Amino acid sequence: MRQLLHFALWIGLVAVFAAPLAATDPIALQLQLQQPEPPIVTRVAEPQVTPAPLVVQSPGTVEIEIKIKPTADTEELRITAESGNHYRSSTIWLTGAESQKVHTFEWHGFPAGEYEVVGELIASSGRREVVVRGALRVVE
Repeated sequence: MRQLLHFALWIGLVAVFAAPLAATDPIALQLQLQQPEPPIVTRVAEPQVTPAPLVVQSPGTVEIEIKIKPTADTEELRITAESGNHYRSSTIWLTGAESQKVHTFEWHGFPAGEYEVVGELIASSGRREVVVRGALRVVE
């Protein structure tokens, strides 16, 4: 069964983690992000609330849709899922503010485990502009 995991990465705004669960009951949780400091110093936006995990059956297929609001400095979109025994990562190189706003990743064959899912927008300097975290649980 295909499960959807949605992240919206907006600089200084709200990140949304939403996922239809196995029984088609939607769950939508919001992560409030801190406003970055102006020009020179920008903090990584950390969520104040951790969402409930999306639960899928092994071997899981997860589709991750990420909506972003890139800046002129934005160079990279990275999404990772990591458990103690398994790591999955995808990176898309961006072209600054003109970059595509919606990106979709589809990952297949997740083994059972607890995963931390992280979406990051990274500037050309290597500085993380936005970090959004979610959870994924794959069960036997």
